[in-house]
Amino acid sequence: MKPWHELPLPAPWRRLEAVTSTPSTQEAVVASAGSDSGVVVVAAEQTSGRGRLDRTWTSPPGAGLWFSALLRTKRPVADVGVVPLLSAVAIARTLNQDCGLTSSVKWPNDVLVNDAKIAGVLVQLVNSDSLVIGVGINTFMTHEQRPIATATSLAMEGVVGFDHPQLLMSLLGHLGELVGPIEAEGSWPSDVLDEYRALSSTVGREVAVHLPSGQTLSGLAVDLDPHGRLEVQGADGVVVTVGAGDVVHVR
Repeated sequence: MKPWHELPLPAPWRRLEAVTSTPSTQEAVVASAGSDSGVVVVAAEQTSGRGRLDRTWTSPPGAGLWFSALLRTKRPVADVGVVPLLSAVAIARTLNQDCGLTSSVKWPNDVLVNDAKIAGVLVQLVNSDSLVIGVGINTFMTHEQRPIATATSLAMEGVVGFDHPQLLMSLLGHLGELVGPIEAEGSWPSDVLDEYRALSSTVGREVAVHLPSGQTLSGLAVDLDPHGRLEVQGADGVVVTVGAGDVVHVR
């Protein structure tokens, strides 16, 4: 296994910083938002890792692949909405192709294996032109280290013969292919979310969506809109578009 600094980075990634421990790779990259596009920070441990909705992301030493990456964009804010979903697709591709797993994506950006969460994504837009993508994948995490009973890891799923540098380079390749185009002016193709739909464990299921307002929306998840928002059809037939919330799969 080559040291981190000797690994060739796939486009559009240009610089890799590997640290033993940091409060949060996301905070480290956000703090360097003035840096050139393509910076990646990876850590063996995060002492204050964060997930969606400002939740804590448990990141014990050596138990997972924790990293954040910076891309600059000239796209309008509306185009950023699909980035968390495309990032989840990149993770699912990596796990399915490199680790022999059958993973799915739960809206908006959780990656599941056997209905248990193995990875997540946090995307932040900083200074209107800097996109910070944070990824956490449970790799060597044990049953005892799980933050919740519905979490899993590569080790718990029986995956062997992988290492973090190898996994990171593969994932950065997929991430660059899917999300890298946001560096250039233009717009997403109309089929940009087709692979997400194919991997989705949410679309087509009855769901309960716990909204930031405290309300709960129940119904059938029928599709995604062009910006990656979830379309939920209630019992009255009315379709409501949801941009943020926690989804529970009812059946």
